[in-house]
Amino acid sequence: ASVVEHLNMLLDMLLQHEDKKDFSLVLEVLNEEYRGSFVRHDFESAFVILYGVCEVMNTGRLEASWARDLLGTFYDQMSSDAESLKPLTDIWGILEGQQAETLQHLFQLLNTPVVHFLATLLTVQQPQPHEQIIDHAVFSLISRDTGCLESLIAGSDEKTIVKLIPILSRLEKEIFWKHLRKLAGHPATQVRRKTLSQMLEEGDSASSAIFEFLHDRDVSIRRMV
Repeated sequence: ASVVEHLNMLLDMLLQHEDKKDFSLVLEVLNEEYRGSFVRHDFESAFVILYGVCEVMNTGRLEASWARDLLGTFYDQMSSDAESLKPLTDIWGILEGQQAETLQHLFQLLNTPVVHFLATLLTVQQPQPHEQIIDHAVFSLISRDTGCLESLIAGSDEKTIVKLIPILSRLEKEIFWKHLRKLAGHPATQVRRKTLSQMLEEGDSASSAIFEFLHDRDVSIRRMV
């Protein structure tokens, strides 16, 4: 049997087991397979596991409340597990198109805590289609929970923030401006320059914020105003 057939068999077992211990053992195996699939660069298996767990939760066939609770917790942990995604750091930019597309579908199933890691992939040298996939995934996660922005920006290096600014511009204007004004005082010149550039693109609504750059310590930024 193929790996995918083996995984589908495990997922089917979740609907058959009425014993809590056996159910938990199946989840342990799926957990190991999910983490291992990224190490092996077997992204189809990772997607099959996460999507399959979603399907099992949505069938309505898990009658025992403990089973629903265990599976819900399992999904929350897996979809929020940035550590398992770490192997992507070295290979994202050179992945074949089909692998990147599989990950695009997987990213749609992830939860906000992984956005900090995905944002780091914005600065990897990569083909444009790959960058669009990461851009979309980061925007989707941020827009679902804008409360993550404070820590995301605080925890990102300047190159990542420069890539994040155009993504922020697609959020609700009030949220966008709140964070853009904060970035106007960022210690990194390239971040302030990108912030001003984005403000200028936004037009007259930013005029008061733009004029604050007249006193910027970098002459090239002052000349942009």
